Amino acid sequence: MEFEERLDAKQVLYKFQCLDYPATERKSSSYLAEFNADAADRIVQHTHTGHEFPLVLSGTLGLKVEDEEVVLNTGDTAYFNGTLPHGYRRIGDPPCTAVVVTVP
Repeated sequence: MEFEERLDAKQVLYKFQCLDYPATERKSSSYLAEFNADAADRIVQHTHTGHEFPLVLSGTLGLKVEDEEVVLNTGDTAYFNGTLPHGYRRIGDPPCTAVVVTVP
C-alpha cells in the first residue's frame, strides 16, 4: 500500500510504503520512500520521537536537519535524532528512493 505525504503542503513531498506493516510488536518501522523535487528553501520539516536512518537506494537526496542540508547519493546513509526538525527533497531529475528506518 502506497501513501502520499504532504505535511500540510499543497504538493506531495514524497510517497512511501510501510515495509513492516503486518509485523506486530515491532521495535522499529521501515519504509520505502520515493521523493519529489523541490527547492532547498521549500523543504517542509517535521519531528517525531526516536531516531531515523535513511539509506539512499537511487538518485540524490537532500536531507535537511534543523538548518543544515546534506546531500546523500546512492548508497549513502545518515543517522539522526527524529526530535530535531528534518525534511527531505529529491535533487535533480532522476528518481530518488530510500529505505527509511525509524527506531523509538
